[in-house]
Amino acid sequence: MNSFRYSILLVLLSLRLTGQEMPGLVNGNYQPTASVWINPSSPLHGKPWFEAQMAVGVFGYNTAFYIPGSDFAWYNLLSSSYLMPKYGKYERPYLVKSQPQLHSLNVTERVQLPGLIYVNHQNAYGFHLALRTAVSGRRLPYEAFNFAYFDLGYPPQQYVEYTDYDISAAALNWFELGLTYARTVRYKRYSIVNAGFSVKRVLATGGAFLDVDKIRYMVLNDSTVDIRSLNAEFGLSLPIDYNSNEYNSSQGLFTGSGFSVDLGVTFIRTLREVKRMNMGRAACEWRFVPYRYRLGVSLIDFGWASFSDNAQVHSFKNVAHFWDRIDTIAFSSINQTFHELSQRFYGDSTRSLISNSFSMGLPTALSVQFDYFLRENWYLNASWVQGIQAPASRQVRRSSWLAVAPRYETDLWEVNFPVALFDYREPRIGLSLRFMGFTLGTEKLGTLLGMGDFYGMDFYASLKFSILKGHCLGGDDSTPCGNLDFK
Repeated sequence: MNSFRYSILLVLLSLRLTGQEMPGLVNGNYQPTASVWINPSSPLHGKPWFEAQMAVGVFGYNTAFYIPGSDFAWYNLLSSSYLMPKYGKYERPYLVKSQPQLHSLNVTERVQLPGLIYVNHQNAYGFHLALRTAVSGRRLPYEAFNFAYFDLGYPPQQYVEYTDYDISAAALNWFELGLTYARTVRYKRYSIVNAGFSVKRVLATGGAFLDVDKIRYMVLNDSTVDIRSLNAEFGLSLPIDYNSNEYNSSQGLFTGSGFSVDLGVTFIRTLREVKRMNMGRAACEWRFVPYRYRLGVSLIDFGWASFSDNAQVHSFKNVAHFWDRIDTIAFSSINQTFHELSQRFYGDSTRSLISNSFSMGLPTALSVQFDYFLRENWYLNASWVQGIQAPASRQVRRSSWLAVAPRYETDLWEVNFPVALFDYREPRIGLSLRFMGFTLGTEKLGTLLGMGDFYGMDFYASLKFSILKGHCLGGDDSTPCGNLDFK
């Protein structure tokens, strides 16, 4: 297997994303386009008055599967001749944590194509087109991962009755077309208050969910499972033919649609008193207003996608089945799979299908951002993101995230050192570097340096073109364009 296929494998293994927020892009003063992702009122108080940006961010982490750190470094994947180590009698390229614990999973990806911000006096206007993916899961039982790794013939888990509750998983892939508007609502003495919103059209290329209220079962041997009680619901909508699992062009690329909004407010305490504003000057003539601290509060990704094209919802309520010779079943397509399950649990191959439509919520969150000026070019940022319920009963959930990041920034370059706590229990150290318009960062510096076992990896990158406030196209920068009056 070549290095590219191993890269795909690692992405599949990293099904435990803990809310990747790309702090090196969203919290500084030089990247207003990305700051919209965390708070739509942020661009007004950035240093550029115009910016065009493209960005990509992928982050994955999993608590069940891992590769020992002594056996792997990420740069090995750059070599086409690299062969990953194999473990156990199954010779799998990873190990599993077999200790009793609940696992969770989450995957996120964002490709911005592109994003624009224009700031004119007291107003900011933005546009972005993005491709996004999110996968989440909660309360996933450890024995399921062990069975997946060792198969049903794992003796320590045979003849043990397992009872699991409140298992949930969801996946969503969508294009997002967003418009942003922000305005200064207060400008008085030492304080500035900005408010903004983003309205986003959601066009989903697929969605799926699984909710298991309760399952009680026992594995007797490598071919027999006694499912003694099951309450579960599964839904999906994909642009494929469910009989062949191939792309169905007649369905079209999009199977669902919806809307989402971001709302944000930012309070700025300036270093010196702002006496007046020169309203008649061009947008490019305005200058950045230095601040002592900046506090933002926002609601992000509050929305949903509704699926009614090629959608199925299957329900298994208060059912049971003694499944002998389960290892001989070959599931060849989605329809064949659900027909088999429905036949097993109900004695009717179509009874499990209860609906041809459903809705899913986006990874909604509340966020607070605090940025403090330490000394020339030095800042300290603290950010908090808390996942909350979306306006839909089923949802791709966002994990909580708390971080503190010292930052050094100039017009030419910038460096961030975020120290984060994911889900309030997993500490991480990250690093991001910006040189002119290019930014590269990670929230898992230890993984890149080969420190500890490999549970996943992440990265984000951005390429942008911006024009700073106080600089006008075709103007003479040797003569100041103008400024606010500070006294």
